[in-house]
Amino acid sequence: MQLRQYQQDAIANYFAAVRRDKSKAYLIVLPTGSGKSLVMASIISRIVAKRPGFRVLVLAHRKTLVEQNYKEFAGLEPSIDAGIYSAGLKRKDSAQVLFAGVQSFVNSDMTGFGLILIDEAHRVPHEGEGQYRQIIARLGAPVCGLTATPYRTGQ
Repeated sequence: MQLRQYQQDAIANYFAAVRRDKSKAYLIVLPTGSGKSLVMASIISRIVAKRPGFRVLVLAHRKTLVEQNYKEFAGLEPSIDAGIYSAGLKRKDSAQVLFAGVQSFVNSDMTGFGLILIDEAHRVPHEGEGQYRQIIARLGAPVCGLTATPYRTGQ
């Protein structure tokens, strides 16, 4: 699949930023309908191609997003071990690339992920101990969020 120029730019900018400083969390902002699932799939593909065995967790707050992101990735990279961890979708897979519902994954005991991608990242609270923050703290992996709306009222 051919990426649009703005998608290529977003991916290139993410990797350039990570090369400068791996310790930060990053945010990719793209408009609604601009292919954030494809951007995520492309980022994952590129990382896994260079680092076999590298594990990626993709979090979302709705089962429809979990399923959409999984299908986009599986269609792009059918040879890479990918799975779903979502009570709403009645699956609790363990895979190299795992697409998970935050509500389901927060109580899992899975570890060993080298990157956490968060769809609809504006839902991660700025403060406190919400479910996203609990997962991030437990896994200790770098984070990249994607959203169309980087600002929330009052935040």
